[in-house]
Amino acid sequence: MKKTFYFQLIFLLFGFSFIKAQTKIDVWDFGAAQLDPTTYNNMLDEATINSWYPDVTPGTTGKNLPSSFTVGILSWTSTSSTSDRLRTSNTNLTRWDSNSVPVTVASTSETLTGYLYVNASAATGRYLSLNLNEDDEITIYAKSQNGTGKMTFEYTGDTSQKDVVSLTSSPEIYKFVAKKAGVYKIYDSVDKPFYYRILRKPATYVSVSGLVDLTNASDIPSEYTLNFTNAAGKVWSAMPDASNNYTINLPAGYTYSLSLGNANGYIISNSDPLTVSGNTTYNPVILKVTLYTLSGNITGLSSDKLSKLGLIFTPSDTRIYVPKPVVNASAGTYSVQLEANCDYTISASGVNDYYISNNNINITSDITTDIVFVAKPVYNVMLNINGLDATQLSKLTVTFSNLNESGYVYSFTDLNNIQLRDGVYSVSCSGLDEYPVQLGLTSNLKVNGTETSKNLSFIPVTDWSFDDATITSGVTTAYKGMLFTGSVYNEKSKGHLVLTGDATAKVPVSPGEKMIVYYYYSAK
Repeated sequence: MKKTFYFQLIFLLFGFSFIKAQTKIDVWDFGAAQLDPTTYNNMLDEATINSWYPDVTPGTTGKNLPSSFTVGILSWTSTSSTSDRLRTSNTNLTRWDSNSVPVTVASTSETLTGYLYVNASAATGRYLSLNLNEDDEITIYAKSQNGTGKMTFEYTGDTSQKDVVSLTSSPEIYKFVAKKAGVYKIYDSVDKPFYYRILRKPATYVSVSGLVDLTNASDIPSEYTLNFTNAAGKVWSAMPDASNNYTINLPAGYTYSLSLGNANGYIISNSDPLTVSGNTTYNPVILKVTLYTLSGNITGLSSDKLSKLGLIFTPSDTRIYVPKPVVNASAGTYSVQLEANCDYTISASGVNDYYISNNNINITSDITTDIVFVAKPVYNVMLNINGLDATQLSKLTVTFSNLNESGYVYSFTDLNNIQLRDGVYSVSCSGLDEYPVQLGLTSNLKVNGTETSKNLSFIPVTDWSFDDATITSGVTTAYKGMLFTGSVYNEKSKGHLVLTGDATAKVPVSPGEKMIVYYYYSAK
């Protein structure tokens, strides 16, 4: 399954029908791979990369990446000139080594031969930057060392765009589109990123035009607009002329949602998402609907819950008009426009621990009514725990994660006062890192309308794999009874524990036991 992520716009790839000659795509490949020159401007070749290392024989290994360089509109900036690295299997390049390359992108079967490696976690002062035009498309081939990275594509001119994506431990393809012209920074706020290849494709604009059908909306305000909106919320607007014709230029290759501006009470009946791959004709059909405003207070939820609340109004039969409720979390109020004489069922998102006590509504005028939330019933859960002493029990936290409702996680330190609502939960434990014990295999817990119980058995730890937890330097002091001092961290995807400088790791061993250490390497 192809794992390509889209952020400012969701791209649906079709055959492109260009109206004018397509500008080539700029590509920076950190293995100096040369892509088809009829399609790409190859910005990095062997000579360019080797020029970053003056007075060094091309092909030399063991060389750190310089703290800065610029190639075209791409720049590299780092707070260090002694730790970041170019790692490539291209032996003609000056580099650090060839660790982990070549590598294949699973989704496309492309082979990558080099990468820029940021040798520090959460190093936001070590970044790539691009000076882009509005609507430029950026493609980045990347991964992070432990698969926990958060790659950020951030506009530096203001706060209008900051796209964050989760990196995995395998190279994947990520796409962004610049909302504005200007400089954008690319960095990882959590892990150590690997940047293999970066591409910039300028937007190709095409014409979307048509005739608006106002047969059933002849009294629509004259200032109304047709709004074309991308997935990130950027809007292009067209105002039809006196003959109801319109024309607008949009970036090709993308899909847009359609709506009306300055036309409350009117809707586009044929407003399915519009895919634009070349010059396109689209004739909107506008209908007038009778709408009234429903508003009121929201009760029964805390301010924290209100900030997560979404309201949904579902009609009893198929309707073109889709209500768009607005929740004012700070005021604890809501408002929504509904069609007259239509039965709606009110439901909520983001607050699964609650339900709406009266969730049916039908209005024929503007009215005010409160939406009342009530907590769902909960049931006692008794734990039968063995394998821990009294001190360990006092430090134990037990966590239940709802398997069918993502994000609903409940942790308890008072193990005699556990209550959960109906659901199926996985069980995990924390708080015992300083002890060589761990929870044994434990089945899921099911709560179904009555109190229940669960057995938790803890077993001794005799194997430390380092691939089942994140060990962070300066933060993590213990792992399954192993105690750390100094700078200690793990490379989770590799199962490596890394100790630097005078760092130590104390392993709990009883008399008569044998300890086996699987040595990897030592380096300065």
